[in-house]
Amino acid sequence: MRKEYREQCSEEESEARSKMSRERREDKQQRAGADKAEQRSRERTAIQQQQCGESKRILFTKRARTDLTDGEKADLQRFEDNYRSRCS
Repeated sequence: MRKEYREQCSEEESEARSKMSRERREDKQQRAGADKAEQRSRERTAIQQQQCGESKRILFTKRARTDLTDGEKADLQRFEDNYRSRCS
């Protein structure tokens, strides 16, 4: 009976084990890829928040100045517009 089982079923059992192992490996790779993508997204968000914080600091500093030329005022307006579009 064992001999008959080995002849008839061992190959199928081996294929099933291989398939299950392959599926587990693929699942693990997908999870690792998703984890990496999430980490990159968090890093991009943190960088953007830092950049927005620095831009906000610059805006406060420039707005506090009373001696801006017309060109500097125009630059400040463009900077504020960019800040609003990126950080709001």
